[in-house]
Order: sequence, then C-alpha cells, then structure tokens
Amino acid sequence: MRSTLALLAAVMLTGCVYNYPYSHNGGPVPSGISSMYTVINNSGYTLAVYQDGKPIGTLRLGQVLPIKTGFLWSSTVITVTGTLPDGSYVGSASWIFEAGVAEAWSVTRLNRPNR
Repeated sequence: MRSTLALLAAVMLTGCVYNYPYSHNGGPVPSGISSMYTVINNSGYTLAVYQDGKPIGTLRLGQVLPIKTGFLWSSTVITVTGTLPDGSYVGSASWIFEAGVAEAWSVTRLNRPNR
C-alpha cells in the first residue's frame, strides 16, 4: 500500500511542472526555471506584475515570467499594470490561476481607465 501511495505521489508531482523553453523577445532562453504558470507580455507596454497584491517583477514586451506557488495552495491572482516609456499609466488586467491546471496567460489587452 505504501509503495502504491509513493508511486501515485511521484506521478502527481512530475505532472505539476511546466518548462517554457522559449523567449518571445529574442533574448536568451531562461534555464533551470520551471513553473506550472507563466505570464507573457504581448501588450505593447511595460508591465509591473503583482501576485496576490505583492510585486513580483516587471515585464517588457515579449518577456515571460514564471509564477511561483506554494505546495498546498488553491489559487493565486495575478494583476499587471501597464506603463508607457515615460512612466504614465495606461491600464491594468488580472488573471486567476487555479490549482492543478497548467497555464500561460498572454497579456494582450489592458483595461484602460475612464477619463
């Protein structure tokens, strides 16, 4: 029974990693980084990325950011805010990554503020 549980746990853990062997901006391919979830910046703006309200990085056009999660976690909210080269705000967008579903969020559109 123990060996069956150990085998089942090993199979489940091997299916929980997504390696992304690409770089959309033509730069070097990240090595040794793996994540079940990723954010890809295809918005045309520089994006500040927040995970559950905490800043986790900045993405230029075409860059990819892995999203780290805990071992026993149910979901995480990713929010991005876009800025122009002069630093002016252009909009934001959010995505919820659910546990157990490997996914890459390609940010193509931001919700612009009403003036």
